Amino acid sequence: MPRVLVIGQGNVLLGDEALGPEVVRVLESRYRFPDDVHLLEIGTQGLNLVPFLEGAEALVAVNSLHAKGTPGEVRLLDREAVMRNDPEYRMSPHAFGLKGHLETMEFAGIGPRQVFVVGAVPEDVELRSGLTPLMKATVPRVVAEVLTLLGRLGVVPEERVEPLPLDLWWDKPA
Repeated sequence: MPRVLVIGQGNVLLGDEALGPEVVRVLESRYRFPDDVHLLEIGTQGLNLVPFLEGAEALVAVNSLHAKGTPGEVRLLDREAVMRNDPEYRMSPHAFGLKGHLETMEFAGIGPRQVFVVGAVPEDVELRSGLTPLMKATVPRVVAEVLTLLGRLGVVPEERVEPLPLDLWWDKPA
C-alpha cells in the first residue's frame, strides 16, 4: 500500500491533456522515490481507480486544469477545492471522476486524508499527440510544484545521477 500516491491524469491524444502523464513520466525518469510512494500514469480514469487509491494516506493528482486563466498558469488545489467543485477545477474533464471516487471512498472510510491537484491551464486540447511548446515549457514548473508538495508530505526523492530514458510514446512521430 502506498503512503503517498501521485497520479498523472489526462488523455495523451488530446494535446495539452497529456500534462499529467508527462509529468509522472518525467518524475519517474529523474527521481527515485521511497517504497511507500507510488507514481502511476492513469490516463483517463474509470471506476477502476478506487483500488489504486485505497490505503493511500495522501493523493497528488496531476493534470491539465480546464479553467479560466492564462495558458501555462500552474495551480495547486487542495481536497476542499476538489470536493466543493471549485471553479478552478470543475472545468477539468477529470474533476467529477476524481470527486466521485473520493466521495465513494470517504463513504466507505478508505479514502486518502490528504488530496491535492497540481496542474496548469492548457493552451490546446484538440485531437493531436504531444504538448504544445507552451505547455512543454510548463512541465518543469509543475514538476517543481509536485516535488515541493511531496516535501511537505515528508517525501524526499533521490535525484538520479543519470536519468532513465523518458518514454513519451504518444509524443513520437508516427
